[in-house]
Amino acid sequence: MGTPQSDFNLQPVSTRLGDEVRRLRKAAGLTQHDLADRVYYSRSYIALIETGREKPSAEAVERIAKELRDDGALRSLYSELTSFSHVEDTSRFEFGDIKHSEAMSSPLAVGRSVDPESVESLRVLLVEYAKIDNLLGPRRLIAVLSAQLRCIDELLLASSGPARSDMLRIASRYAEFTG
Repeated sequence: MGTPQSDFNLQPVSTRLGDEVRRLRKAAGLTQHDLADRVYYSRSYIALIETGREKPSAEAVERIAKELRDDGALRSLYSELTSFSHVEDTSRFEFGDIKHSEAMSSPLAVGRSVDPESVESLRVLLVEYAKIDNLLGPRRLIAVLSAQLRCIDELLLASSGPARSDMLRIASRYAEFTG
């Protein structure tokens, strides 16, 4: 899945943490091997952290932050990463159990028209879906996004004038995101 345009960084927190470790390490003139030796971890563990493929331990973050004399950025990113850990740990939760009728009732069935608030709500939802995608991976969102796209299709059919162009824009952003 892609990442929608937004005003904030939707890059996964683990990737941002890894990027910051890499930036600080290079600024200190150290190789991954040098840093690994100084913080008593393996070079491969440092590489996994830097690529965002491994969530570091609190101890590792503290050692790396101390060694690289960071200004609190690593600790802040780690705090952000662990604040989402309860979501990451609920890997058994499936959005696929939500039925279309429960997730998004048809706006046409309840006689609603498309208004700017509806479009804005869809935009906000897309940003939230991108956050969930970054935390849990795309597989978890397939059923929900499928239902959302059906709803957007119905809204598109019900819209006209400026609302239609707004709906076309949001529909294209959803299509880009879902790939």
